[in-house]
Amino acid sequence: MTCTMIRVAEGSSNAGGKMAIAIERCRHLMVDRFNRHGYRLFWPSGLQLLETCWLLPPSIRRQLIVLNSPAGEPCCLRPDITLAAVSYMASNYPLDQWPLRICYSDRVYRKAPKGSAIETFQIGAELLGWEGEGADLEMLHLLVKSLDDLGLTDTVLVLSDPSLVSRAMEGIDLDMRGKMIRSLQDRSYRSYMDLAKNAPGSHRKFLQALPELKGKGEALEEIKKLTGKGETEALERIHRSISSVMSKDRVFFDLASVRELDYYSGPIFDVYSSGSGTSLGGGGRYDGLLSRYGLSGQAVGFGLDLEELAKQSSYRNPEPIVAVWGGGTSVEKALNSCSLLHDLGLTTEILWSSEKSQSQERTRAKGYRWWFDPENRLIIDVEKGLEMALDRWIEERNELP
Repeated sequence: MTCTMIRVAEGSSNAGGKMAIAIERCRHLMVDRFNRHGYRLFWPSGLQLLETCWLLPPSIRRQLIVLNSPAGEPCCLRPDITLAAVSYMASNYPLDQWPLRICYSDRVYRKAPKGSAIETFQIGAELLGWEGEGADLEMLHLLVKSLDDLGLTDTVLVLSDPSLVSRAMEGIDLDMRGKMIRSLQDRSYRSYMDLAKNAPGSHRKFLQALPELKGKGEALEEIKKLTGKGETEALERIHRSISSVMSKDRVFFDLASVRELDYYSGPIFDVYSSGSGTSLGGGGRYDGLLSRYGLSGQAVGFGLDLEELAKQSSYRNPEPIVAVWGGGTSVEKALNSCSLLHDLGLTTEILWSSEKSQSQERTRAKGYRWWFDPENRLIIDVEKGLEMALDRWIEERNELP
């Protein structure tokens, strides 16, 4: 029989154990790197007024989880953090303090098909209000270095620029334009090509070639041939710069990746795990959102799935926990022993069982390998039954590559 006390709502989940440790370590490393570059930590409200969410892209608006606040205000559960960040910054910081940099890590909630998650852990950063060049490059450099910090050195970056597609579709009526964009977003290229062959204007050749404009550096050269002079300057600048922090073999182009054309105003990017092909998230330029608040300048940011990052990271298997037998010594000596092991970069858990055998059995039940007796300074490998003096065990660990 299922106990209702331990159920969670369909589509929701709890994170604990090794996964929670991995999530927190990934969060800490990423936030720390961005903090050191001037990105201020931001904690958004869990409830957002429904009236503010109409500024979000249609794809997100369709997934809003709507409810009323206790005061009767129409609201939704936080579907995205970018909008809350822009609204907060616009309301709380005068223009002479711009550009503004923020980073965040929190849950977001969106409707999903039955059996899929409605909540995900999101981590990201935003740079708002910069007037010159360099904002998108700064963001990408810090993102790539953060992924390297997590051991994700094989991730793939896929670049696109919806503004190129938007300009090419300027002469197309809104209904046909909407159908073409939806076909691209759904990767329904046959439907798209049926529409593109009837596209009016001088950009028909570019629009017909769009689904094939993907690949590594050679794809960028093909894009340049099909667009006007200087049209690909932003993509070229990113391509040149990003090669200083990651191999060009990990950088791809896919111009058919368009997202919402009226939301994104420049280059966008998606991050994928090369091993599993899993999407980790993405970001890009969304200057138009600032203009809706009466503000000028660039806006660039990203949001990644923190739980998926943790699953792929080098922290998915945290270091072993050493069980410290507190029942065989004084409280002070047990705690001092923990401090000694912490200084060595180890994690501990004190077991207060008075019986030695019971303490070791509990160590095995918890899945820990090492059991430490502070009184006698002995450490035991409970898997193999091997006993060793603590100083010798530390020496052997230090000799490991």
